[in-house]
Amino acid sequence: MYPSNKKKKVWREENERLLKMTLEERRKEYIRDYVSLSTILSWKEEMKSKGQNDEENTQEAPQMKKSLSEKVSLYRGDITLLEVDAIVNAVLRPQSVQVLLLEQHPPLQGACEKSAEHCSRLQTS
Repeated sequence: MYPSNKKKKVWREENERLLKMTLEERRKEYIRDYVSLSTILSWKEEMKSKGQNDEENTQEAPQMKKSLSEKVSLYRGDITLLEVDAIVNAVLRPQSVQVLLLEQHPPLQGACEKSAEHCSRLQTS
């Protein structure tokens, strides 16, 4: 077995192990603090707190159950502390990192590492 194939096998085994764990079991394995997605305001909630209304600023199809602003959160801080399945877009700033997060969903079968093209494909799927 080639080294890269061995790494893939180890990764798959670890992925399967993690997928079988409950949230509480996963949290026991964390080695430091974390930021849960439930503590981060959605874009819509953030706008409400600033006195702006999403419906006033956008025209959306009536059949949509949730607006995009309910599914997106803006986060400024250490992204390594986030308890999320995927980070869709990260932009480095001198003093902080701004991250666009999609609503938490079942774990992805792959990871978005450095390729912007790959990340954009994850956003549309």
